[in-house]
Amino acid sequence: MRHFGLFAFIAAFSCWAISCQSLTTEEPLAGPGTLSATFETLPSTKTGLFPAGGGSYKVLWSAKDMISVFPDAQQAPYIYQLTAGEGTEKGTFSGYGTGSSYIAYYPGGSSVGRKSADEISVVLPVEQNYIEGSFDQGASPMAAYAEGQQLSFKNLASILKLSVTGHHTVTRIVFRPKDKSFKVSGPAVVSFANPAAPALSVGPEGADSLCLNTGRIVVTDGQACDFYLVLPAGEYKGGFTVRIYTTSGYMDKTCTSDFTMERSKVHEAEAFAIKLSSGTEPSTELEGLGTKEQPFIIASLSDLLLLQYAVNTPDGTIKSKSGGVVPAAVASYRMTADIDLSPACGSGNSWTPIGNIITPFSGDFDGGSHTISSLYINAPNEGRMGLFGYVLGSLVNINIFGTIEDAGDEAGLLVGEFQGLTLKNCSSSGKVTTNNSIAGGLAGIASGEEVSGCTNHANVSAPIWRSQIGGIAGAAANISDCFNDGQILGDDYVGGICGTALGYVTGCINNGTINGYNEKCGGIVGLAYANVANCVNTGRVEASKYLGGIVGQVIEYGVYNCANFGVVSVSQENGGGIVGLLGGEDQGQAVNAKLGNCVGNGSFTNYSERIVFIYKDAKNFGGICGKNSGQAEYGYWLHDPAESFKVDAAVGLENGSSSALFALSPAQMKGADSGTAMYGGKTKVVDALNAWVSDNQSLFEKGFKEWTYDSKTGYPTLK
Repeated sequence: MRHFGLFAFIAAFSCWAISCQSLTTEEPLAGPGTLSATFETLPSTKTGLFPAGGGSYKVLWSAKDMISVFPDAQQAPYIYQLTAGEGTEKGTFSGYGTGSSYIAYYPGGSSVGRKSADEISVVLPVEQNYIEGSFDQGASPMAAYAEGQQLSFKNLASILKLSVTGHHTVTRIVFRPKDKSFKVSGPAVVSFANPAAPALSVGPEGADSLCLNTGRIVVTDGQACDFYLVLPAGEYKGGFTVRIYTTSGYMDKTCTSDFTMERSKVHEAEAFAIKLSSGTEPSTELEGLGTKEQPFIIASLSDLLLLQYAVNTPDGTIKSKSGGVVPAAVASYRMTADIDLSPACGSGNSWTPIGNIITPFSGDFDGGSHTISSLYINAPNEGRMGLFGYVLGSLVNINIFGTIEDAGDEAGLLVGEFQGLTLKNCSSSGKVTTNNSIAGGLAGIASGEEVSGCTNHANVSAPIWRSQIGGIAGAAANISDCFNDGQILGDDYVGGICGTALGYVTGCINNGTINGYNEKCGGIVGLAYANVANCVNTGRVEASKYLGGIVGQVIEYGVYNCANFGVVSVSQENGGGIVGLLGGEDQGQAVNAKLGNCVGNGSFTNYSERIVFIYKDAKNFGGICGKNSGQAEYGYWLHDPAESFKVDAAVGLENGSSSALFALSPAQMKGADSGTAMYGGKTKVVDALNAWVSDNQSLFEKGFKEWTYDSKTGYPTLK
């Protein structure tokens, strides 16, 4: 094997040898009205690199391969598609636009154009995607010139093969030449000045880096994992650097001398193990036994990285310092110190969550009220993103601080999806931004057996058309005694505690501003398929329609014993001090819902600083309900004509039944005698509220809290 250079290994000071291997080629026959094509090397198909006899590589055409074809002096290319030869070395392509001579380029696409009589312009991708045993579809450029219909493609690039071992999860690989003037991606030109040997050159406007997006590839010590980078051929003056990012940090492999990437060659580096030149190595064993009585101790980032690696590895285990090996995914853990993730999340490295749908975390993790800080996630379109990914066990006493820059469905700083036993006494701070749905400050989905005593201070935002966005969770069930003061922004189903509630919500408080682009938004819950009780909202809530101080819409169940102090700002219709829409329809079927013993202390406006279109004919506003299609009784709402947006009715649009909904002046709401017999014949509002609580405890399995007068506003609030 011929050697072309040495690469200094910074961390271990060893050498990295590179060699070249050629790839096979064959000539096909052409059929009338079509073009046939062969190639020297892998044409970036969905097939892999297959070692053939003599140490060379054998490659095949793949389904959906396309080429751009310029017949004769044609200025714009025609797209020809593979119609025969899939899985062979002889491909037949069909398309429009025939001539006597042809220039062709692989891969075909809209970024290919004619620059001059013997030049075409192309774009080399700045990012390539990892394909097991191969490389990204369309990453390897090829070109052909033919007098007639038989094309023999020539490779325009070189391939660098990295064989990696170690004890890490690789997230991306970045290649950079030492000579910054040498560009490796972006706008380029293919010259046919010598038709038999087309040549590729990247222009000065190109980029001096190339990123291989690997996803999250778990690398082991026992077997090398191969990564392929497609690079422009040429002399790399001064060498180059390959930076390998992992969930624990990164390492650099460098070539310190001139190196020539030969066209149509696979340059193979000697296999090497990842040893981080920055960041922290995972521990090899932990204190404790991994049982509930003697949990494994997480005292450092190294300990947490071992947990991450072991849980995400199928059948992964953790070795105890006391002896013995325990399955990682079902063990118990306890933190004994604060942990800073910045060595693992530095340089924009996205954290890989602990546990996923294939290897969920089913154990117990007790944070000991310590803080995990500097979490960073940027994983567009990847679901179940958070410190933890998919949890079937328990998470308690954890404080998490960090940033989710972007993520797919089910995103939260602590956990992407929680379907476990207990999520309790946890807090989140920082920022969550997602271009997809189901996101919360603490959790994307939190629908385990118990979610209680949790707090969110993080701002959570999602763009238009994205739904189920909340402070604690995007979607939740069985949630109690939780608090939010983060700003929550989404489209549909937006709430201070959760966007969608699928089980009871009780004893929760929201102080944050809730902004909904569209509908079904509330201070506590956006859309509730559950009982919502004993909750208080003080934050401003905004949406176009179906907006409530407590719930945007409640279906089948009820809203009981709740108070709203926040401003309700609706631009279109159906805004209520407590509920935007009580009952209504669900998937075309009429549904009922109930409301009882609630207090609307907030005010109304149809002005929104964020919603552009303000409808002059805005309608259906009520001190209790915007639209009632259920049963509402014993509600108390603040009727203050001095408010900027006049609300003169308890219900904006009545399609159901309402009774005992009382409009109270500010003085009466603060305890003055109303002169009217309310619940239990009481004439003062808190007396009436507590009489209802005393008589209706059996209505809700969690019971109802008592009322008092708020020390700041003087209005009724829950104790």
